[in-house]
Amino acid sequence: GFIIRKMVKRAMGLKRDSDDGIRGLSFDERNIDCRAIRTKIKHFVNVEMKLNKAQEERILEESIKLFQMNNTLVSTIHDSPTLKQICDKWIKRWLIFCAIVLGVLLAIYFR
Repeated sequence: GFIIRKMVKRAMGLKRDSDDGIRGLSFDERNIDCRAIRTKIKHFVNVEMKLNKAQEERILEESIKLFQMNNTLVSTIHDSPTLKQICDKWIKRWLIFCAIVLGVLLAIYFR
């Protein structure tokens, strides 16, 4: 959730200090124990659902397809104009920072 929240904030130009627009991805303020939720889900699937072998195989096949579809979705971000804008912004900031540092070092060196 943390990485997705960060990406959504950047992509949509949302304020860093606010969760407006991403509260659905934020569990922190609701005091939700994500580890406990994962444990309960695993217990339910592994013990209480009582799946037969064929059902387990179908779920595993589906999970592989889901993983592949998620990777395909994430890879589309690389070609998006929003990602290009973000990268351009960070590159400009990095270049300005390097120029300032270089200027300060040169000023100190040639004193």
